[in-house]
Amino acid sequence: MAKNCKFCGTPLEDWMVFCDNCGKRQDGAFSNAQPPVQQQPQRPQQPYQPAQRPPQPYRKQYQQQPYQQSITPRQPAPQGYQAPQPKKTNVGLIIGIVAGSVTLLIVLIVIAVIFFFSGILTPNTPPLPVPTQLYTVPAATKATDKPTEAETEQPTEKATEKPTEKQTEKPTEKPEPATEKPKIDTDNVGDPSVNDFSQWFLKATDSGMPYDADTIFSNSKINGEWKAIFMYSETGVNELSKVNIEAGDHAVTVTVKHKYVSVNGGDYMNDSTPDTSFDGAADNGSLTAYSNSGKLEIWFFWEYEGKQYGLGTFTNPSGEKASVGLMRP
Repeated sequence: MAKNCKFCGTPLEDWMVFCDNCGKRQDGAFSNAQPPVQQQPQRPQQPYQPAQRPPQPYRKQYQQQPYQQSITPRQPAPQGYQAPQPKKTNVGLIIGIVAGSVTLLIVLIVIAVIFFFSGILTPNTPPLPVPTQLYTVPAATKATDKPTEAETEQPTEKATEKPTEKQTEKPTEKPEPATEKPKIDTDNVGDPSVNDFSQWFLKATDSGMPYDADTIFSNSKINGEWKAIFMYSETGVNELSKVNIEAGDHAVTVTVKHKYVSVNGGDYMNDSTPDTSFDGAADNGSLTAYSNSGKLEIWFFWEYEGKQYGLGTFTNPSGEKASVGLMRP
């Protein structure tokens, strides 16, 4: 006995448990009274047709032009900023022309001056006729006499008289002052005074000995007594002393006898300081000697206008310096 699917109505066999159409399980009794469900015939699908557009108004169709590639000219690469070039002027040319003209004018002037002084521009004058009487007149003999006199008399006078005077008289005059020089007393020079040093000492400390003085280089000529001044410019103390020098070939002993002292320009008073002895060395008329009171240096000695002088310094242990001047007689 045939049965239908209770869900879709598809006819089924009795032994079928599942519907072939809907695939559902069939449970329970089947009723044959239910009419089978008829499937609606499916409408065949029509092929796709694009929708028709409404008619458009008439448009003029232009013919499409073929593509043409536009060629643009090649642009130059950008360059950096360049300062505007100054306008060329003719100033340099004008200066060159003026300088050349001035130079040419100077050259012409120099050439004209040279020709003028050399006699080229001067008018050529005919040579004067040579008189024939120069060879006949006896005056020619006079002209020959004069040169002979000049050649005979003048050279003989110069060669005989003047050289003999220089060679005989002047050399004999020089030794005379040397013999007349007074002998300087080196044993007793007397006591020192301010007047002995006022005329030369300060000048010598500034500029040295006179240029025409005779320098003493012998140690034996500096021996003996000297008048001395010690001037301390820092403290304003001036000392007047007597100095005795005993110099040998190299060694020297200097004894200072203190006489008077002045402080800050005051009057000179007797100096009670005991004698000071220095020992050292002497060489070529200069000496350096030491004692407990300081260092004594005499740089040079000289003789000028019948007197002898010496100049140097004294330095005490504290470092204070004094200018030293010696003189005799």
